[in-house]
Amino acid sequence: MVAKRAAFAKHAPNIMQRKAFIFDFDGTIAETIPLTLDAFSATYLRLGLSVPKVEDFKAHFGADESGIFKALNPDLCDEIYRTYLVEYERLLRERCMAPFPGIVDLFKLLQRRGLRMSVVTGKCADTARISVDFMGIGGYFDYVESGDPKGSVKPEKIRRILDAYGMEPSEAFYLGDSPQDVVDSRAVGVRPLVAAWSRLSDLSRFADLAPVEVFGSVEEIAEFAKSYLV
Repeated sequence: MVAKRAAFAKHAPNIMQRKAFIFDFDGTIAETIPLTLDAFSATYLRLGLSVPKVEDFKAHFGADESGIFKALNPDLCDEIYRTYLVEYERLLRERCMAPFPGIVDLFKLLQRRGLRMSVVTGKCADTARISVDFMGIGGYFDYVESGDPKGSVKPEKIRRILDAYGMEPSEAFYLGDSPQDVVDSRAVGVRPLVAAWSRLSDLSRFADLAPVEVFGSVEEIAEFAKSYLV
């Protein structure tokens, strides 16, 4: 059973000691996973290449986009990656991508509560920068740490931010949308929170990771912040 928001009440004293919120990006700050997959396909089509199946792309999730291309097309990965950046930014602008409704208000609320904010994402540094800049949210974050071609490095990146803040893991949350985000958070010692407001969210994936605090909407986590982060 996945723990619900009400479980926070008994942890209120510890919660109030938290000083930092570290965010995932895709599926947490914005609905960018479908856009990324569409940009993958558009890239291959633009180059006149056979488009891999969605399952082939997803099989290499964990690595950043450049790592995915290297795994799928090692001889052409540099050209594919350069074209992908163009297609990603084009689709981002065409679709006028923005953070999930209420996310910017959440940033402002956490800022008023005095919490530090950063991002640790599996995206490559280029698409992380393009996304943050286009959505106009870079000013809320102290650091934006990206992924790695070789695979997931979130624990390492979270530790790097904590070291820069001079904080203990117990003083931070990590908010992400996948079971691996929970595992990575716990590997570092930060408290995992689950963002379950993406249309791709599947709560059953978290059933074996209890107790996990799950927020079904941005409004729910905002209420949590108002109630406990004082």
